[in-house]
Amino acid sequence: MRVLSLSHRLQHPRFDNYSIVTAPNLMDYDAIVIDIAGTFDVITQITNGDGYWETFDGQQVSNGSDIDNQLGLAGLLERRRDELVAALDNGAVVVVFGAAPKQTFKISGGSNGLDSYWLLPAPKGVNWDRHTLLGSAGDAVVISDYSNPFLKVFETYETDVEYQMRFDDTNPDIQKNASVFLRSAGGAAVGAEFRVLNGTIVFLPSPKSIGATWLSNKEAQAILIAASDALGRIDTEIPHWVGKLAIPEVDRLTQNYERIIAEKQALEATLEQASLELEARKSLDAMLWGAGQRYSLAVREGLKILGFDETSVRSDPMEFKYDGSALFVECDASEEMVEMTGHYALRQRLDTKIEKSAKAARGLVIANGQRSTEITGRQRELSESLRVAAEATGYGVIHSRELFAVCMMILDESIDDSTLEEIRARLTTVNGLIELQDILSSENETGQ
Repeated sequence: MRVLSLSHRLQHPRFDNYSIVTAPNLMDYDAIVIDIAGTFDVITQITNGDGYWETFDGQQVSNGSDIDNQLGLAGLLERRRDELVAALDNGAVVVVFGAAPKQTFKISGGSNGLDSYWLLPAPKGVNWDRHTLLGSAGDAVVISDYSNPFLKVFETYETDVEYQMRFDDTNPDIQKNASVFLRSAGGAAVGAEFRVLNGTIVFLPSPKSIGATWLSNKEAQAILIAASDALGRIDTEIPHWVGKLAIPEVDRLTQNYERIIAEKQALEATLEQASLELEARKSLDAMLWGAGQRYSLAVREGLKILGFDETSVRSDPMEFKYDGSALFVECDASEEMVEMTGHYALRQRLDTKIEKSAKAARGLVIANGQRSTEITGRQRELSESLRVAAEATGYGVIHSRELFAVCMMILDESIDDSTLEEIRARLTTVNGLIELQDILSSENETGQ
């Protein structure tokens, strides 16, 4: 988990300490710590022209407009607000220190009257204003709800705490949206959690000694644990000496877990394969009516049933092998008769094959003409131009309905090996229109 801390110095390897100006993109972090008072001080310094300020990518920031390599403060603050909104929308946890009564500032080239809470989105129906945030001051804070994970943070500095603001928990919007877990000795709400977008904003009273050596690491550790709890993660660092501990049964349980994972992965692979096989087999009827990918899937399955080995993947043009020779296949379907589209696609593939390897390949166009018409009523399913082109170019064309009939006979085990071999021979040697009706009729008569 990555944590960004803005103007609230924390010591931990997982924490990036920056200001609102120098920080990287806020939306890249799982948890963000913001010191409102410290951030307001940075902005005030820039508006007063104090110091030299650069962004994370080296752009100088000034209280003016964007010019040359200088970035205007107004544009930067608008960007930061958008980044924090995006971080909360991603589910981030935002921890707020230094909350105090609202202060305003004026920025050149920007909206007048921006205030110290401009950065923080609020829950729907809530505004961070004098109706929700009231001025206050004190150093006596007690826990009112022990279930909040951020109590771990407060406990690191509870003897060194101060607050300058309280929530008006008589306000119905605060009552509806705030989960108060810290109160002053007199009952003022000084620590609360709010759900904002998909994330969480947590207000905590501040330690008096921000960044002190005795505190900064303990506070950071507590924030890391609390944010991990709030995000539902196990992200606590394991001390180095834990590796020396031997816990009984861990090795056996680890092996058992790994075995079950392996079995699960094998079962998932088997299930996926079974699903693909079922989908392909159920698609066979699309050879009679289908078009597009559904039709192509049916043809692929049909050629496999005939004994051709596919060497292509589903997303590529179809290529099979039989008896050591390549077979390039194109499918074409139409409501009317099949024209020349399949021819041109196949011709291009055959020419490319010759250019690359100086070897010819066998081609086959499988045509599903008049695909919406019942089989017995179909006429002129493919154009004469396609038949002539196949003869002249040297490849075969076959009606998909005949390929379907062969598949049904194979699956019904009503065709012998010699007949099937004759069908394969025609598909891989005959140029022009390939007809199988004489073989199929003869086989049906023999079967009867």
